[in-house]
Amino acid sequence: MKYSFELNHIENKSEQEKIVWKNWRVGVMSASSNLNVSAVKNGEAVGKILASSGYDAVNGGYAVGGMGALAKGFQEECKKRGLDDKEIEKHFLASVMSEDMTGAKMAAQRTYINPAQKVESNSLSERLGNIINNSDATFVLSGGAGTHM
Repeated sequence: MKYSFELNHIENKSEQEKIVWKNWRVGVMSASSNLNVSAVKNGEAVGKILASSGYDAVNGGYAVGGMGALAKGFQEECKKRGLDDKEIEKHFLASVMSEDMTGAKMAAQRTYINPAQKVESNSLSERLGNIINNSDATFVLSGGAGTHM
């Protein structure tokens, strides 16, 4: 079953309407590939919905695929409403693999989500646990391997 997220409730709000934060973090596990176009579109839509609704976001922390698209949508929505990078960082948590785990060469090749608070993990299970344990609710977007593999 395929889902597509609607953005109508966002587009009807004025661009400068202030976001009212709810003290809730939503973890989103998603694809780490840009090949699945619907996964990328859905990730971006979910990011916009979370930000416009005042929910903090937590994800796998890399700027690719659904993960990167979620961050892009979240950050774009925040910036439309006047938040700067320092304020956005307070509302986005990224669970990334530590350099000890990936090695310096791979860590140097990674593109991380910025701005975001980063929590380093030393295993995939710890990384997934960081997303779940730092969230009040967690869900998975379809689209391929990533933080939900």
